[in-house]
Amino acid sequence: MTKKNKPRRLPTREQLLRKQRKAFRRKFGRDRRPGDPVFFDPSVDDPTSLDPDTVNAEVLAALRKAGAPPQVIFAYRRTGLLVTESTKALISPDRLAEWDSAIDEYFRLEREAQGSSPDTAQASDRSWHTDIPELQARPLEPQEYDLLLECLRAVDKILSAGATTILRMELAAALLASACSSAYESAEDMGVPEEAQERYDLFEELTVRRSRELRAQGRA
Repeated sequence: MTKKNKPRRLPTREQLLRKQRKAFRRKFGRDRRPGDPVFFDPSVDDPTSLDPDTVNAEVLAALRKAGAPPQVIFAYRRTGLLVTESTKALISPDRLAEWDSAIDEYFRLEREAQGSSPDTAQASDRSWHTDIPELQARPLEPQEYDLLLECLRAVDKILSAGATTILRMELAAALLASACSSAYESAEDMGVPEEAQERYDLFEELTVRRSRELRAQGRA
C-alpha cells in the first residue's frame, strides 16, 4: 500500500469535539453553552441541531475521506456507533458487543463472497455504495440488495429477448413514477401532506442522480 493510499488514523473523540467547538465559535461568535448542539446546522443563524439523517451522512462521508477500513464503515451503518480506543471506555458492554458482532458479520460476508459466484458476491451490503449523502443516510440492507439483484435479473431476462430504447425508457419512467408516488404517499401517511410534492420532487432528483452515478460506476 502506498503512502498516498494508506488509511489515516481516525480522529479521537476529543479531536472531534475540539473541531466542533471551533466551528461553533466561528459560526456564532461565542462558545457553546449548555443545551447548544454539538453538531449544528450551519445554514441557520441560531444554534440548531442537525437532522439525524444529515449527521449520519456526514459521518459516513468523513469516514470515507479519512480512509476508514470498510469493516468500520459497515459496523457504523449497522450500529450507529463509532468505536475507537478513546471512545471504547464510554460505551456500555452491550453496545460494544453489538459493534463486535457487526465487525464479525462484515468478515463473514466477505468470506462468503469470496467463495461464491460473482452474482452472489455482489449481494452483500458492502457492494452497494454511493457518494450521494442523502442516500448514505439509509443504505440498502443486504436482503434488500438481494431482492434488487433478483428483480434486475428477471427484467434483464425479459428485455434480452429484444427491447428497443423507447421500451427501456418507458419501463424506467414507470418505475420512477412508482418510486416518486411512494414518497408522495408516505408524506401523507406521516401527516405532512404539505411536504408530499416536495418529497416527490426530491425522489425524482435523487433517482436521476443515482442513475448517473450507476452509469459512472459501470453498473448501468
